[in-house]
Amino acid sequence: GQFAIRGVIYAAWAAAGAESGVLGHPTGEQVCGLTAGGCLQPFKGGTVYSTSTSGTHAVVAGPVADAWASQRWESGPLGYPTTDLVCGLVDGGCRQDFQGGTVLSSPAGGTRTLVSAVATVWRTLGAESGALGYATGDRVCGLKDDGCLQAFQRGTVYTASGAGTHAVTVGPIADAWGAQRWERGSLGYPT
Repeated sequence: GQFAIRGVIYAAWAAAGAESGVLGHPTGEQVCGLTAGGCLQPFKGGTVYSTSTSGTHAVVAGPVADAWASQRWESGPLGYPTTDLVCGLVDGGCRQDFQGGTVLSSPAGGTRTLVSAVATVWRTLGAESGALGYATGDRVCGLKDDGCLQAFQRGTVYTASGAGTHAVTVGPIADAWGAQRWERGSLGYPT
């Protein structure tokens, strides 16, 4: 079919290589009136989304897009994309940031979603090339005092009300804390 591409969506599509790029040709018209006043336009290789608060970014077909879709796209907890997909990271990984967190995909850890607080700690510690590496598990909640954890290649990030969100990296401190029964022991959560 023939579909018009216009405005900021056109600019994002052109910047991604137009019809020769990863998005390819449009497969539908631009649709507006989405959550928070957003717009989208579908293309053969993904979809471009735009809002006044998150900017205009492509979600390219693949594992990151699938993870975002499984959480109800822009209507879910991640909201709209705030960056484009970045690939070629350490050990062949990819990531894309959203209003409510980050989606990572890597051969080492699969495709995982980091909620905002966990993503912030992960980025502070050097992201995928830092102290934690890639996420290797999904977020697990229901721990003592309604706490949550998420496992990474070289540590774990814990979140609990009153304690905040903090990483415990693999090593002697993590071992000593584990010997005390982690968050269930007398030390509680990391602060």
